[in-house]
Amino acid sequence: MKKDFSEMIVSDIIDILAFGFVMERKALVDTLHKIGDIQVYADHNPPHFHIETPEYKLSIDMGTCEITKGGDCLSSKQRKNLQNWYFKQSGKMKVISTWNAWNHDNQILEVA
Repeated sequence: MKKDFSEMIVSDIIDILAFGFVMERKALVDTLHKIGDIQVYADHNPPHFHIETPEYKLSIDMGTCEITKGGDCLSSKQRKNLQNWYFKQSGKMKVISTWNAWNHDNQILEVA
């Protein structure tokens, strides 16, 4: 569900009053077996998503599905499974729709 700007401001104020800081805004998109949790944050450009496990945290470019931060932690089989999920299954659509819901000022207009 999309939050409008005023809802995000109210949410930030509540976080500041309750915790003393604004909580990190992220959404779990999917969990891929033997890869990790796919997450999208209310985040900066360029559009990207994250893969998180206890062992690593990676940033993945939404255009290419290539690792941009976090090193080369995935095996070639894991990278192939990730790209299959992203390009051939519903991954890209899920990630982009979640990105757009969390990043109102930085929307992705087209799904290539």
